[in-house]
Formats: sequence, C-alpha cells, structure tokens
Amino acid sequence: MQHKILIAATSGDLWNQFPTAAGMFYFDDIYREYGQKGVQVLYKKGPEKFIQSIFQN
Repeated sequence: MQHKILIAATSGDLWNQFPTAAGMFYFDDIYREYGQKGVQVLYKKGPEKFIQSIFQN
C-alpha cells in the first residue's frame, strides 16, 4: 500500500501535484519556525482547517 501511495504521489501532471507540493512547503515552514510543537498544533487543528491555516498566516 505504501508503495502505491508513493507512486501515485509522484505521477500525474503538475497541476494535480501542486496541492501536495504546496502542503509540503507549508508543513516545512511550520516545522522550521515552530518545531515539533508547531506540527502538533497543526495536526490538532485537523485536515479540514489545513488550507484555511495557510492563508491566515
């Protein structure tokens, strides 16, 4: 299953991969600025608030 997920994440056209890449960059920004605590806060907010939190920062 993990192999299938990794293949799916790296295949397809650019615009289908854009949300994944943008989310990874945002996650990296949170980790670099706030460390593990920031990642925990982001996780606790849940996936439904992930996009909203990107535009509020």
